[in-house]
Amino acid sequence: FSGVPVGEKRLIRENSMNTQDMQIRTFPFRRENLALELEQTQEEYCLFLDEEDIYPEEMPEKLAALMEEPGTAFAMPAAMLQDGEEVGKEAAGLQKEGSRILQTNEAPPVIPTGLAGLLFRTRELRAAWEAVSDGADPEKQVLVRLLQQKPKFGFCGECLLQYAQPREQDAQYNPYALEASWYREPLERFLLPSLRESAAESGEASAFLQRLAVYMVHIRIQSNLNNRNKHVLEREELPAFRELIRDVYRF
Repeated sequence: FSGVPVGEKRLIRENSMNTQDMQIRTFPFRRENLALELEQTQEEYCLFLDEEDIYPEEMPEKLAALMEEPGTAFAMPAAMLQDGEEVGKEAAGLQKEGSRILQTNEAPPVIPTGLAGLLFRTRELRAAWEAVSDGADPEKQVLVRLLQQKPKFGFCGECLLQYAQPREQDAQYNPYALEASWYREPLERFLLPSLRESAAESGEASAFLQRLAVYMVHIRIQSNLNNRNKHVLEREELPAFRELIRDVYRF
């Protein structure tokens, strides 16, 4: 582990470990190969880490300990892009509180926006991934589906995952920002139907979905502030996009 700060670990290869009698398989998250990878995974848990990710050596064990809480859908660490901006203020605040369980009906102060870096029960994740029928933002579809079944998740505040590959939430390096479909399709085909379904069941959309909606709108605006992305949405498309945002915020 040359070059890695003391007490931290850089994932070198796909790995399988035993933690507190829990078998965990760690491997990189690749959307196009996930179904096959999950089918081949025999371990009870899976944790998505890339080869250059840096994380505390005890992170898998602490995430696994959070999964012992009955009804926990998954567990996540605090996370930030390597050499990027510091971890978000809300997550930084939670770091002081250590590990805790967050309830989705209590407007959780931090939410996951993808599957990378999270620990799941393999069987549950496999079923949720197989149930995704629409290609619009399948990762968030899976998260919402899992949280509908088990409306709480673990957050390991003292575990900081420094990931190497930019994610959607990294506006300046967002890998989806140059795809025109990313601006509209996840909102139209995933977010709005989910908000409507949740509101129909409970009278109003769940606190988690409302928080997710704010994030999904915000990251699209932030990603498009960069001049190089301005051409992705044509001028004549902007009125419809603004109306789409209004529809989202009605919930």
